[in-house]
Amino acid sequence: RAAALAGGAGALVAAVVAVSVWPIGGPGELQVTVLDVGQGDAILVTTPGGERVVVDGGPSGIVLARELGDVLPHWQREIAAVVLTHPDADHVGGLPAVLARFDVGQVYDNGEPRDTAIFATYAGEAGTRETLRRGDAFEVDGVRFETLWPPPGTLDGPRNTWSVVLRVSYGNATILLTGDIDGEGQRALLAAGEAGAHVLKVPHHGASTNAEGFFDSTGAWVTVISAGEGNRFGHPTAETLLDLAGVPRPETLPGRSLAGALTGELDLRQHAAFMEWNGVGDRDLGNPVTNLMATLPWRSIVTGDRWKLNLCAGDQSELFDLNNDPYEETNRFDDPAQRDRVRELAARIRLWQVETGDDAPLPAV
Repeated sequence: RAAALAGGAGALVAAVVAVSVWPIGGPGELQVTVLDVGQGDAILVTTPGGERVVVDGGPSGIVLARELGDVLPHWQREIAAVVLTHPDADHVGGLPAVLARFDVGQVYDNGEPRDTAIFATYAGEAGTRETLRRGDAFEVDGVRFETLWPPPGTLDGPRNTWSVVLRVSYGNATILLTGDIDGEGQRALLAAGEAGAHVLKVPHHGASTNAEGFFDSTGAWVTVISAGEGNRFGHPTAETLLDLAGVPRPETLPGRSLAGALTGELDLRQHAAFMEWNGVGDRDLGNPVTNLMATLPWRSIVTGDRWKLNLCAGDQSELFDLNNDPYEETNRFDDPAQRDRVRELAARIRLWQVETGDDAPLPAV
């Protein structure tokens, strides 16, 4: 399954902020950095020989310049190529500043204009641009950038649909940069057998616009979502997080208060029970660790097969097998054999939080 690199409240995958996600051994290293530009995409690919390619620019030139300044030497003023996947503001907004500040070798996009001031500024700064369509490719310092989408011809319909999809290859390793493609583009990649990758940039900031089976078919070891914290779109959605974790989203949410289970009104063989604990700070429960735990928010799930996961806002999360450990004496949260169970139950808690509007800051697992 896809691995998580970082996360927020119960998330299984999340944006990796200004962190190199894929160092690859060889004559040099290929480094892919997903920049912290808020609600948008901006990705810096650094080749083994130190050449640089920028894919999308996020919504702000000021923010992008700051982020590039954090990862580039102060004297660096050359960028081999800039790629705009599609002309939405959260992808094109920062690029005019990059084009004005840096000596850019080549600018690529999907050839589709947009009647906005920011796109006009981008086009003016870019000058000559090359169009990328399926089958096109370019190479920088031994790193190959292949265009898998969109197809040749006129592009009609939603702009996200026609985002440029790049397969970045170095040696035997592949990274799939997907822009904001939706189900149509994803199904085309599946049909062509071109969805596979070691690292996947999840499309459209984790929105619920994905083709069935797309994430499974990539076989990605690592998945990355770029989304702004607290964004108004709800990205990444619970549905996408569950899909990445291989957990189907239920049609209805069967979780209920634990009170029904205690009184016998709720049959745990058919329902999962969710519990809240929002912390109290004025009780002495015997030792400092226990006292601290009592002050922190917890969210718990008890499943029909009698497993209980307690996710704590601190680092004291717990997993118990109530069949064989009814008094909760053996915490199996860190048991490698239970990792998939922990992730599945955490995903269900995350869904419950989304459905109920709960914003307790739970850890990623």
